[in-house]
Amino acid sequence: MLENKGIYLYLHINSEDIILISVVTVVIERLRVYLKKNIFFYFLFVFPFVFLHELTHFIISLLMGGKPRSFKVFPKKTQKGISLGEVSSENINFINAFPISMAPLLLFGSLFFWENYFNFFGETIYSYILFVYIIVNVTISAIPSSQDIKVAMSNFGFLVWVPIIAITTMEVFNVVF
Repeated sequence: MLENKGIYLYLHINSEDIILISVVTVVIERLRVYLKKNIFFYFLFVFPFVFLHELTHFIISLLMGGKPRSFKVFPKKTQKGISLGEVSSENINFINAFPISMAPLLLFGSLFFWENYFNFFGETIYSYILFVYIIVNVTISAIPSSQDIKVAMSNFGFLVWVPIIAITTMEVFNVVF
């Protein structure tokens, strides 16, 4: 058990669970790689998570005055390969570029929800497979794309946001140097 300022995190996974989750994770990742050969099936496999990724951009753009103008979650061919989704905003500036671009990182917070409520089918193999499918895909979707990173670093707004995030995190988790 980890304890920090009244926040308790319980780790209740035994060795059998770790083995099962590891095997299912490898199978899911191999399936993702295999399905990339057929964009239609790959997109069906990852659609809910592409939707969540783009939705975080859209919501933060709305909240930060970015004026989102398009929300696309269907695959299209680009010069660099295939784009699974995109959100375009009209008013990207020094202050909002970083939070809008890094918005998918907020999906990591949803992992706590899934960890506590994954038991959809009781203690069955199907429950574990669904749990790992969700965790693997939410984790992958929470990682900002190369385009997200480019936009976040396109102006120097990150020099304002990174210290704010670091100081806030240190305060919340009572980190002392």
